[in-house]
Amino acid sequence: MNFSDTLKPQININGTSAKELVQLRLDAYEALRVAANALAAMSPHGRDYITAPPYQYETDRATHRNRIMALDNIRAALADEALDIQSQEAAMLLFDDLTAMLNDPQGGL
Repeated sequence: MNFSDTLKPQININGTSAKELVQLRLDAYEALRVAANALAAMSPHGRDYITAPPYQYETDRATHRNRIMALDNIRAALADEALDIQSQEAAMLLFDDLTAMLNDPQGGL
């Protein structure tokens, strides 16, 4: 699974509002920030590996880095999704405005 892949919901009148879709992503982003801070607090320390095999500390540090990077990749994907949703919403609002102007009996465009 590639954690940097993004979901691409399409805004429409029958679906979830853009505002809610963005807020859901912001909530998840914040939860992952808290999780990343919790992971950072449990970073492997050499003092905890004194009696471990020589390779174990470096192996665990690499695993820990990969966990942090996975969360960072998911957070980046969530931010991209929120921006994409906001762009869709802006485009829809512009389209609605242009349609209203074209249909205006007082002249529109």
